[in-house]
Amino acid sequence: MKRIAALLLAVVMVLSCAPLGMAYTAEAFKAATHLNQLGMFAGSGSLPDGSPNYKLDDKPKRTEAIVMLLALLGERDKADGSHTSPFTDVPTWAKKYVNYAYRQKYTSGISSTKFGSNKEVSSNEYLTFVLTAMGYSSKTDFNWKDPYTLADSLGITHGEYYLRLQVHPGRYVHYV
Repeated sequence: MKRIAALLLAVVMVLSCAPLGMAYTAEAFKAATHLNQLGMFAGSGSLPDGSPNYKLDDKPKRTEAIVMLLALLGERDKADGSHTSPFTDVPTWAKKYVNYAYRQKYTSGISSTKFGSNKEVSSNEYLTFVLTAMGYSSKTDFNWKDPYTLADSLGITHGEYYLRLQVHPGRYVHYV
C-alpha cells in the first residue's frame, strides 16, 4: 500500500508542479498506466485507439485529486451519493466524491461554501488530503502550507517535494 501511495503521490505531485506546456515523461506515463491497471487512475475518456486518455499534460484539479485519493484509500465505492457538503462549486460528476470526502473530514474546502473544484491542486494540497485521511490534523500536526516535513518524517516522501520551497528569511515561504 505504501508503494502505491508513493506512486500516486509522485504522479500527482509531478503533474501539479510541472510548468504548463511541459510534456509528460515516459516515467509518468508508465506510472499512470500502472495505476490504471490497479483501478486507481482512470484518466479522462479514451483515445481513438481505445486506450485511456490520461491527459498527463493537464494539471490535475482538486476534484480529480479527491477521486484519486478515494481510490488510493479503497473508498471510491463508498461515495454513493448519500453524503452532502456545503460546497456550491462542485460539478455533478464529482459531487458524490467531494461530499463523501468532506463528510470523512479529508477536506474542508477553500472556504465554507467553496471546494475549489476547478482550481489546480498543488502538491501540498494533495499531500494535505493524504495526511488528513491518515488521521493527522492540519490544525495541530502540520501546516497545510508545509505538509512535507510530516510526510518526510513518516517516510511517505523523502525530501523530493520539500526542496521545491524557496525560503525568504523573515519574510515568507514561496513554493516554486
